[in-house]
Amino acid sequence: MFPAGVEVWIEAQQHLAGGASDVPAVARAVCEGITPEGAVIQGQDLHDLLHLAFNSSSPAAATAAVGLALHLPQADADQAADLPADLPMDEALALLQTAVERHSPNKPDVLPEMVGYLEIYDNLAVVQLLPVLLRAMELDAGVPLAAREPDPYLPELRLWHLSTLTVFEELPPDAAAGLLATALKAGDKRSVALLWNSVSAITAIEPARLAELLQVAAAAGDVFSLRLLARCPAFHEVTAAALEAAMMPAVKAGHESCVSVLLDSKAAAPPIASQIGEGYWLLHGLLLAAVQADRPSMVTYLADRSVVGVKWHALMPLLQAALQHSPASFMCLFAEPAAAKIGAKELGQLLRTAARWFRHGIVYEVLNWHRAWGSVSPENKLEQQAR
Repeated sequence: MFPAGVEVWIEAQQHLAGGASDVPAVARAVCEGITPEGAVIQGQDLHDLLHLAFNSSSPAAATAAVGLALHLPQADADQAADLPADLPMDEALALLQTAVERHSPNKPDVLPEMVGYLEIYDNLAVVQLLPVLLRAMELDAGVPLAAREPDPYLPELRLWHLSTLTVFEELPPDAAAGLLATALKAGDKRSVALLWNSVSAITAIEPARLAELLQVAAAAGDVFSLRLLARCPAFHEVTAAALEAAMMPAVKAGHESCVSVLLDSKAAAPPIASQIGEGYWLLHGLLLAAVQADRPSMVTYLADRSVVGVKWHALMPLLQAALQHSPASFMCLFAEPAAAKIGAKELGQLLRTAARWFRHGIVYEVLNWHRAWGSVSPENKLEQQAR
């Protein structure tokens, strides 16, 4: 197999052998970017030319070699229609891996030529392509992003070329989910879009697996990918607990647009009959997380999204946490209608908590204006003044 910079090696062989090297004449020609007119491929030359095409550091040599190896007839005319017999599938896949590694705008023809060549193999299984696909996505993540909407159909992207393989459409749901997870973790929206557009099995991903993907996208603030994943039928079948786990990273990071997408799942909707159910307590847990992360804008957003509002018996723990972690969130929550129902006992508890965390401004600007202030015990008021 020719290594990278193979042209240098061939030139050295010719020099050492005084021009009588056993390097095939066809190979010597293509190293100079020349496609010999009327050339034929002699036996082992097929392998040598393909290795030269994919390992060459010269764009001209690569283009000439791949054109000869994959398109010109062999010396034995009977083999011309049966090229795979001379190139075992495992070697073809190895060459595909090399083409993926070395793909660049300077050698635009090599990878698509090899992808087209692989269509000859009737017994090619999609599982054999998975390592190549994963590596392609890893490398594609390093291709600079355009400022506009992610475009998955760029010649620079390896996955775009590989997606034209017939077997690409045969990816099972679990394998498709694995590729999506790789793209999401790499932050490559283009690969996510291409997989969505090319792999029909994505819509059959199980709810539990989809919840994992939602969590990765939400944690990264990737609303583009979330909107695609939300089109899967399983989006409305995830459990409330799984949805909460997916939303938590986005809530703590302040990604309101991501939370908005996730809250559209039916798992987040409170039951109509009781108004207080799994969906409501999901929202309460998210509010608490937003308070503890000191995300007042997220607190406001979540409270506004609540169909039934924040109930007074759930409001107290949130207010207590806000006094400790986020005074700005306290102001948002204290404006909820349920705050008007707070009695003297609860107001006294808030007064003690405010004193513990030295929130004197909240006491004088907010608490002492509450309608229950006159009923707060003198002990609680004195404790606040003492601090």
